[in-house]
Amino acid sequence: MATILEELSNLVALQKLDLEKEKLEKEIRSVPEEIERIHKQIEDGRKFLQEEKGVIQRLQLELKNHNLELETTEQQITKHTIELNTIKSNQAYSALLNEINDARAKKSETEDLVIKALDDIERETKKLEAKTLELKEEERKSQETVKSLNEKEQSLKEILARKNEERVQLANSIEKRFLARYEQLRSRKSNLAVVPVDGHGCSGCYRNLSAQNYNELCHLYKDPESAALVYCENCSRIIYFPEGPGE
Repeated sequence: MATILEELSNLVALQKLDLEKEKLEKEIRSVPEEIERIHKQIEDGRKFLQEEKGVIQRLQLELKNHNLELETTEQQITKHTIELNTIKSNQAYSALLNEINDARAKKSETEDLVIKALDDIERETKKLEAKTLELKEEERKSQETVKSLNEKEQSLKEILARKNEERVQLANSIEKRFLARYEQLRSRKSNLAVVPVDGHGCSGCYRNLSAQNYNELCHLYKDPESAALVYCENCSRIIYFPEGPGE
């Protein structure tokens, strides 16, 4: 039959194993989250490309409309210029000349809009081409990263499976009453049931032990035939000396 110190040592080992398992489980859970983040980043990049294509299409439509307007204005100028030769009245001549001048001003404004639309299309097209190349590289890298993450997840699951087997064997070696108390504490104390004493303080609740509580723990190490574990009177966790009792 194991001594109380041997049981305590096994509980410490079980706590260490459970913390390792907890860390592994957290890492395993993080893999799908990271893969989802990568996929979302790629999807956002694709959405940007679609939006940029939409911007270019709108600019091209604006350019088409400006060109149609420019063509219409030029036709008006040509038509009115020919009509000038047929006008007999000075007043009508002046009025038509004003229309021609207005049309020429409008033509100049429309030509500026055409130039601006062409510049905007060129700028946005270059942006689209650069982003397309960038996204293609991101997709290539993301495929490699996802493959690596899947391999990592598989490796972690294999390690966790071995840890689970170790835990079963170790738990079976611990007296049932101690194991039950450990599991109860672990469920209530943020998975931390067994904690070392740091100086004269509990490393679980960070409060100093009373003299009596500290002496109880010292007595346990001096009398390993004792049948009881020692608990922190502040947080109720099982306490132990990491390197034997102090002075």
